[in-house]
Amino acid sequence: QYDSLIIGNADRSANMNATLLTLTEIKYPTGGSSKYEYELNKYFYLGTVTDGGGLRVRKISTLSENGEVLTQKSYKYGEEESGDGYARRPIRLEDFSERISLRYIKTAYCSADNTCEKYLDIYNSFPRYDLQFRNSSAVMYKSVTEYSSTENNNIGKTEYTFNLPSDIFVFLNTPYR
Repeated sequence: QYDSLIIGNADRSANMNATLLTLTEIKYPTGGSSKYEYELNKYFYLGTVTDGGGLRVRKISTLSENGEVLTQKSYKYGEEESGDGYARRPIRLEDFSERISLRYIKTAYCSADNTCEKYLDIYNSFPRYDLQFRNSSAVMYKSVTEYSSTENNNIGKTEYTFNLPSDIFVFLNTPYR
């Protein structure tokens, strides 16, 4: 026999609510400022690019005291700027729940064939497995390209490449890209 119960309506999918209480602007004593824009991490899973946990910087703008954009840095992520990185493992409902089998001495829960077992489903606020890498990032990228510009021209770009940690392969020996 199996009994189930839906508890609440928590949605654990990635969303831009992660930007709440995140640094968005620094105001300097000179009157200028720097503004930060973010977007969700992304990784490739089951044939599509999927939103991952956490944020990545999309753009940093440096402004004069008059609000004029002096410099701007924008970022493109992933190999060949594909936008997707590597997740240690995908986020699934199963990561937040577990089923415990309870066996009974012959009672009303026994079936006709004397199977005396009932299941108890436990749902948690936190996942049972670590969804992040050792450095606390949910998604990692092999490369990030930084574009530098001013209001009227592109100054150039810098390409950063990274070695992924070995624990990226812990889930089914396949990174989610």
